[in-house]
Amino acid sequence: RYTAVTNREDTDAAEKAKSSAKILSSTIATWYRAFRNIAVVGLLSVLIYLGIRILVSSTAPDKAKYKELLKDWFVALCLVFVIHFIMSFVLMLTDRVNDLFSSTIDDGIIVKIDNGTRFRTNLVGFIRWQVNSNNAYQVVSYAIMYIAIFIYTIMFTFTYFKRFLYMAFFTMIAPLVALTYPIDKVK
Repeated sequence: RYTAVTNREDTDAAEKAKSSAKILSSTIATWYRAFRNIAVVGLLSVLIYLGIRILVSSTAPDKAKYKELLKDWFVALCLVFVIHFIMSFVLMLTDRVNDLFSSTIDDGIIVKIDNGTRFRTNLVGFIRWQVNSNNAYQVVSYAIMYIAIFIYTIMFTFTYFKRFLYMAFFTMIAPLVALTYPIDKVK
C-alpha cells in the first residue's frame, strides 16, 4: 500500500547547505581579491618597466615595439578587472543548459497502482517502484538499471567535485594568469 508523503522542506538541512556554500564562496572571493590586488601591483610594476624602457630606447622601432607592449599591458589590465564577469557568465550559461535537461517530480512520470492510486515520481523513483514487481524478469532488469544509475551517480559526484575544485582554483589564479600575459610579451 502506498502512503502519500506531504511536501515539506527540512529547513535545518537547507540552512546548513547554504551556510557552508556561503563560507566557501567567501573564502574563494577573499583569495581572488588578494590575487587580484597582487596582479594589479605586478601590472603597475610592468608599466613602470615599460615606461623606463620607452624613455631609454633611442630608435623609433624600439619605441614602436614598446608602445605595442603597452597595448598588451592594457589588455592584461582589462582582463584582471573583467575575467570574473566572463567566468560568472560561463557558469550561469552552464547552469541554464543543465536546467534544460533536468526535471522535477512535478514534471515526472505518473505511476498507476492496481487499486487506481496514482502518484508522480522521477525516473529513479519509477525504477525503484518497478523493482517491487511480481515479474522476476522485470525485477532483474530494473534492479540492473538501478545499480547502473547508482554507479553513475557516484561517478558524477566525483566528477562534479573535481570540476568544483578546478573552478575554484582557476577562479582564484585568474588574475595572476592575466598578469603573466604582458610579462610573456616582454620576454
